Amino acid sequence: MSISKDGIFARPATRQRKRFRLIVLFVVVAGFFLFSYNFSNRGGQFIPSISSYTGSTPGSPPCGVDPAFVSNYELRGDAKYIRREIHAKFTRRDVPISIPMDVNLFDAQPRSFRAEIAPSTTCPPVITVEVPQPLPSVDASHIDFAISTTMERLMDSMDAFSVWASNTNTRFLTFIEPGVDQRQAQRKAQSLGLNIELFESDVDYENRYSLLVKLLADNARPETKWSCIMDDDTFYLSMARLANMLSQYDETKPHYIGTVTESDAQLSMFGIFAYGGAGMFFSRPLLNELGAIWDECDAGTDHGDGKIAHCVYQYTRTKMEMAEGLHQLDLMNDASGWFEAARMVPVSLHHWKSWFQADMVKLSAVREICGTDCVLRQWKFADGWILTNGYSVIHHGASVSEEEGAFAMERTWDDLNGSTDESFVRTLGPLRPKEEDKISYRLEDVIIEGGQVRQIYIRRNEQQGDELLELVWRLA
Repeated sequence: MSISKDGIFARPATRQRKRFRLIVLFVVVAGFFLFSYNFSNRGGQFIPSISSYTGSTPGSPPCGVDPAFVSNYELRGDAKYIRREIHAKFTRRDVPISIPMDVNLFDAQPRSFRAEIAPSTTCPPVITVEVPQPLPSVDASHIDFAISTTMERLMDSMDAFSVWASNTNTRFLTFIEPGVDQRQAQRKAQSLGLNIELFESDVDYENRYSLLVKLLADNARPETKWSCIMDDDTFYLSMARLANMLSQYDETKPHYIGTVTESDAQLSMFGIFAYGGAGMFFSRPLLNELGAIWDECDAGTDHGDGKIAHCVYQYTRTKMEMAEGLHQLDLMNDASGWFEAARMVPVSLHHWKSWFQADMVKLSAVREICGTDCVLRQWKFADGWILTNGYSVIHHGASVSEEEGAFAMERTWDDLNGSTDESFVRTLGPLRPKEEDKISYRLEDVIIEGGQVRQIYIRRNEQQGDELLELVWRLA
C-alpha cells in the first residue's frame, strides 16, 4: 500500500499532531547520526554498526570481553580476545614507513571470552603513534579514468572506487555489456559521490579494452590533462597521492606513464609496457596523438594493454616512463610478504580481490582517523610484534631474526607461468623463504563509529583456538 504525502498532511495540524511529528522527526534525525557502518563480508553493503554488542551491559568496563560481540566472528576452540587502544598524533616531521616502538603491543595475554570468565576492570595503557599530516583533498576534474568491465563487477567495485575518488570531480568512462539496466549503477554511483558514464559495447573484452584509448580521446573535456586506463580491481590509496605523482610530470608534453609486472617470467611472456592493472596514464598531448591515429593502429591484430603499447611505440615517439608508486602485483594466492615488507606506501596496487585477498575497503578504513598516509605504515613493538596498519599483526618465528625480517621480503606467493625466486629478485629483492613458524593476525573486519575506528585482526588456530585482537584507533 502506498501512502502519499497529501494523505498524511492534508488536514490542519492539531497541537497533539504537531507534537507527534516533532517526536518522529527527532527519532529520524537521531537515528541518522547514530547509524554507523560495518565493513563486513556481506557484499559490501552498508549495515548497522555492531557497536551495540560492545559495552552493552550498563557499567561494564570498556576493555571487558563481551561474548556477544566476539561471537560475530565464528571463532573456534578456546577462543581468546585482547584489545589495545592506539592514539594517532599528527606531525609535520618526516615519518619513516617502519617505526620502532619502545612499548609492548601485548601488555597482557589474550583472555578467554567465555561468559563465565570475569571481564577485566582495567585497560592497558594507550599507545600513541606519530603519523604524517593528512594530505588535503584535491579537485581531480583534470583526470579521467576508463574501465572495461561488466555490470556485476562494476557494482561490486564502486565501494572501492569511492574510497579514493568520491567527490573529487573525476570521471569514470566505463564499457559494459549491452542490454543491462544502467539505473542501478547510476543510483549507486550518485550515492557514493562518483561520476560514472556508461557505454555499452558488444566487442569482446580484450578488444574492448584497447578501445578505451579511443573512448578517452573522444570524450576528453577541455579541463582534461591526464587520462588513465585501469582494471576494475585497481586501487589507489588516495586521489591526493595520485595527483601528487602526476604533478611531477609536465602535462603539456607527451607522457606514457606506468609500470611493468614484478615477475620477469611474465615480462618475457608479455613484454615491456604499462600494465593496466597498476594504471597506465596518458598526458593530453599523447592522448590527442593516439586519438588521431587510432583507427589506423586498430587494424592490427594485437589486443589489450599490449596493443595500446604497440600504438604508442609505433605511431608516436613517446616511450614508457616508470612510476615507482604504481604496482601491478602479479603475486598469486598470498601477497602477505609484499604487504609486510613495508617498502613504501603505494600509489596503486592491483589484484587485491582476484589473485590474492586483501580487502582494500576495510584495509584503508583507518584513514578516517589518521589519514591515508598512515595506511600500510608499520610499527615494530618492543615485544617483537609488528603492526602493518590495516593488513596484519605478525611475530617472526625463531627461523628469522629481526634484522633479516626487516631486510628481506618474505616470498609468500606461488609460482606462475614458470616463475622462480629469481623471477622476482630484480623488482622485489632481497627475498627470503616463506616462514613456516610466523604468527599472524590478519585484518578481517573494521567498524567505524563515534570518532574511532575498530580494527578486528584474527589469528585462526584450529589446534589451540582462535584469537581476536581489537585495535581501537582514535585521534590523540
